[in-house]
Amino acid sequence: MIRTQPQARPASPGRRAGPYPAMILAMVLATGTFAAQAAPVRAQDINNAAQLRMLAQRTAKLSLQIRLGVRSADATSKLGESVRQFDSLLGQLQKIGADDRDLERALDAVAYNWEALKTQLSERDPDRINQASEELTMTILRATRTLESHAPSETSKLVTLAVQENTLSQRMAKLYFLSQLGRQTRPEVEVTRTRFAAVFKQLIDAPGNTPRASSLLAVAKDQWFFYEQALKAPPGKDKVYLENVATTSERISEMMEGVTALYTRQAASTRQP
Repeated sequence: MIRTQPQARPASPGRRAGPYPAMILAMVLATGTFAAQAAPVRAQDINNAAQLRMLAQRTAKLSLQIRLGVRSADATSKLGESVRQFDSLLGQLQKIGADDRDLERALDAVAYNWEALKTQLSERDPDRINQASEELTMTILRATRTLESHAPSETSKLVTLAVQENTLSQRMAKLYFLSQLGRQTRPEVEVTRTRFAAVFKQLIDAPGNTPRASSLLAVAKDQWFFYEQALKAPPGKDKVYLENVATTSERISEMMEGVTALYTRQAASTRQP
């Protein structure tokens, strides 16, 4: 059906009818609204991207834990929570990237790989889960670097270390569960264990630790003792070691999230004039 346009009314006396004035006004207003909505990249946004790397490893770990039948009900609940947390954080970051093509493309890649991992989480094929989680982690890392190039200030080193430690803890548990499923990941477990221990020492020795941060790190250190004992044990599906890795990796994650929050507040207070 052909639609006819209503006949334009003649201009008022003394005024010239400009070309599409309403359209131009709408474009100006839209541009102004878009500029008002554009938000700069904050240190917290970079922290959120780092949290996505941790969640990529954590969701994979929890899916493998369910596959092994280790504390399955608890792992299923935490897997659901982690998926929702990832979706929420990614959604927040995508709002920032809406007006920057490079950042938008980087976050689109993250979203694509995240959907791929979510499919594997329910199918629980160990090799595909591992591959999908590693590919997702790499795309998140690339997006993080793009975010960092837009950030007005650097992220606190201690915040970065605390989130990195959380990610290493989750990846270490994932690799350990893969080894229990017959995959040759013991060398990677050892490399990750060494890195974890090195970062942990930096956190404990940090001169700016508050009493609360030191207390949380002390709890993490106690958990690390049992975690490391399980990692060093001879290969075999010993239920005690499997459960120790499952529980201590989660407990350490809780402590690192607490430490990250403390470091983030501390960094924000030092930036204030």
